[in-house]
Amino acid sequence: HIHTQSSPNHIKDYKGFWLNYRNINNNNNRHKGAEDKYDYRVSSHVDFAKLFLQPFMAHMTGFNDSCDMSALLGLLCQVGDFSQDIKDAAFKIRSEVRNKWAHCDFSDWTQVFFLRCFQLMEELVRSLKLSTSVEQKCVQDLRDWEQKGVQLVLGDR
Repeated sequence: HIHTQSSPNHIKDYKGFWLNYRNINNNNNRHKGAEDKYDYRVSSHVDFAKLFLQPFMAHMTGFNDSCDMSALLGLLCQVGDFSQDIKDAAFKIRSEVRNKWAHCDFSDWTQVFFLRCFQLMEELVRSLKLSTSVEQKCVQDLRDWEQKGVQLVLGDR
């Protein structure tokens, strides 16, 4: 009954992960640290995901462009319900791709490294066990972006 819970009987952790209720229902702005006044009702899958995030990452409105890549990868790495294959692939992307790009040293971005990043992203897509058509679309999109990136960096050769 996570959608109707209230203090003090709310779920405090999920599979060993402390849930951050200040990230939902405008609790942080309304009540700051007064947790006894928080609205603990979780009304959507997006609210549920926000419980696992640090406050600066919890401003998303959906699993779309409003959601930071680091937040998504963090969810995949940390939430206990994902398989170890998914967690491992997400961790590799976060540490070897996303963080390297966010704190970019262009000397790291060789063609071999660039291609390895796309292999890791494809590995994550495959580990998600999406429907065949969705997986094929994602893999094709990655391959298109990979090719366009190589052309952008290396030019037409």
